[in-house]
Amino acid sequence: MLTPKGVKTLEYNARLGDPETEIILPALKSSLLSLILACFDGSLADFPLELHDGYFVDVVLASGGYPKKYEKGFVITGLDDLQDEAVSIFHAGTKKQDNQIVTAGGRVLNVVAHAETLEQAIEKAYKAVENIHFEGKYCRTDIAQRPKADFEFQI
Repeated sequence: MLTPKGVKTLEYNARLGDPETEIILPALKSSLLSLILACFDGSLADFPLELHDGYFVDVVLASGGYPKKYEKGFVITGLDDLQDEAVSIFHAGTKKQDNQIVTAGGRVLNVVAHAETLEQAIEKAYKAVENIHFEGKYCRTDIAQRPKADFEFQI
């Protein structure tokens, strides 16, 4: 948490779940396979990790009622209309039914956008979100909207 007295850790989550992984993998310029092999053969300390420049933003599209009770089976439209190559869609709670993509879980889709600036990445992600439709669609509107910290995190 960012506090007036600096960064304070409330919890350290070492698990890479969907949203965390869906930001890291597109940012990875180095070979994922080579990175994994370096973990196994003991050469990770010497691995030349390279990341793409810019910022990545991930907006989760959830079913209405998630994480509690939510309905499934709603047709998802707008996926074929996305035209920005800097936007990726990760399916989480979807399935194909009668030649259509429908909701099948609480966290339905993740919309990941890449841009030169954080503001541009946010704009690209939410523009894509506006074009995707399904009954009960819900997403947070404050993703990546925190006040900028007085430090930069670098890997």
